[in-house]
Amino acid sequence: MKIIINQWKSKKTLNRFFFMLSIFSLISLMSFSVEQNHKVLPLAHDNPYMVQDSFRFSHKYVMQIQDGKRTTDLEYFLSQSDNYFASQTTSNKNITTTVMDVANSKMHMFMDTNGDKTRMSMKLNFKNTVKHAIDETKVTITPTGTTKTILGYECNGYNVKGEDVEGTVWVTQQAGVSFAKAFYKTDLSQSTDPNWQKIAKGLTLEMDMVDTSKRKPKSINMKCISLDKTSFTINSNDYKKLM
Repeated sequence: MKIIINQWKSKKTLNRFFFMLSIFSLISLMSFSVEQNHKVLPLAHDNPYMVQDSFRFSHKYVMQIQDGKRTTDLEYFLSQSDNYFASQTTSNKNITTTVMDVANSKMHMFMDTNGDKTRMSMKLNFKNTVKHAIDETKVTITPTGTTKTILGYECNGYNVKGEDVEGTVWVTQQAGVSFAKAFYKTDLSQSTDPNWQKIAKGLTLEMDMVDTSKRKPKSINMKCISLDKTSFTINSNDYKKLM
């Protein structure tokens, strides 16, 4: 089974956007792999329908993206001890929570539509996706030697530069939680660049990027506007299985 992602029109655009988000949160691993002219999630061969009884999270992370005149807030849930994380979207009374279960190479979608709770799962090959990301997004990462405080955490600055994008990333090692922790046991840890590993082990709290692919460069700012402790839990048995 293949999940086709149609919103991207070229491999180059895909890689630029993947590069920006992969550094910021690695959430983009959900949808950014390429097969010819289509964007496809790599699947693994195993029963995807098995899901653990519950997913417990320790922190809520809100990322704000400013892209020109548009401002978008994205909500994520992180676990301090378990090998998964989640994103959540809300529209009216509809809530969709997507859990990336890295330990079991699965993605679970929990949907609450006006109180009607359903879920669906699929098997993903995270290892191959991360390897593809490292191979395809050739970037250089250089420490700036500067620090700044964001949300009370000391962050180290890194200059990053790729074929069509460049900017500065601010990463803290003090939060005690991160997105990349879940992926660090995969091929991501095999990168020989120690600066990339420092970014992967920490939590990115801000990123100022410039897309230089067009005649007029376009600035994009991504910033964590809140990082709070939470006791958010998803009980799988509360949701009816769709697939």
